[in-house]
Amino acid sequence: MTSNNLRDSISKTLIENRKTLSPSSLRTYVSLLNSISKKADLKTIDDFTKEMKAIMSVIEPMNIQSKKTILSALFILTGEAEYKEQMLIFCKQTNDNYRKQAVPDNRKGAYLTQDEMKAVGEKALANLKASPSNDNFVNFLLTVFYGGQHFPVRRAEWSLLKTKNFNKATDNYLDVKAKACFFNIYKTSKTFGLQKVDIPAEVMVIIKKYLKINTTDYLLVTNKNKPFSSSDLSKRLQLIFGDGTGVDVLRSIYISNVYANVPNLEYLQNIATASGHSINSALTYYSKKDINK
Repeated sequence: MTSNNLRDSISKTLIENRKTLSPSSLRTYVSLLNSISKKADLKTIDDFTKEMKAIMSVIEPMNIQSKKTILSALFILTGEAEYKEQMLIFCKQTNDNYRKQAVPDNRKGAYLTQDEMKAVGEKALANLKASPSNDNFVNFLLTVFYGGQHFPVRRAEWSLLKTKNFNKATDNYLDVKAKACFFNIYKTSKTFGLQKVDIPAEVMVIIKKYLKINTTDYLLVTNKNKPFSSSDLSKRLQLIFGDGTGVDVLRSIYISNVYANVPNLEYLQNIATASGHSINSALTYYSKKDINK
């Protein structure tokens, strides 16, 4: 079986085994499993079950989050209980690490301050004004979409944003007249449905200028006029914001700033456990913002 045929077979099997899998999760799982197949020299779908030892050797050096995601994909693909058991072990380790709310060792130095984030956006705008090239338009827009200065930082769904020839029921798209972007495709779309992001007037002015030279269907395109892949997006964000600063780190920078004055999660969990309820109950039912007013 050729690599392309195996990739197609992986995608088909994942869809058959988990019909509720979101498009973004499917893309992630297919990409990860296809990479594993090359590193472990797997030729067929059955090899993902037969060559478990080789696969685990490939996964071993990876960080916990990557292991958890790959094992989840492997369990959906094969139904093998051992993959699920290993995944649950890493899930617990991941959740324990999340509760500490500490920056992972491999990401230390990648977290920019708010002043540094603002400076990156200002530099991108200055570069655009000096040279209105495709790359500079895209770089500026990425600082808008991922810089956290205008609205909350989303995942990679901006790379799927279309400006024409789109289906309003199924695509992510920019409505120039409405001065807004609409998202049908994103990780939690089955829960939250269509979402709208209003674009600031000063950014819309720049987008309109860019659309005069961008003749493709997509807002964000490479210098070869191709829509951004996940890999393209990650590489470009790191080029703009610095090594190691991808979507996940940028989302973390934004949320960490918004929640800066919230007590740490481990403390909240300990209080909730001692009180005999969950953190969610504590925050939504018991905690009042105006109790002393």
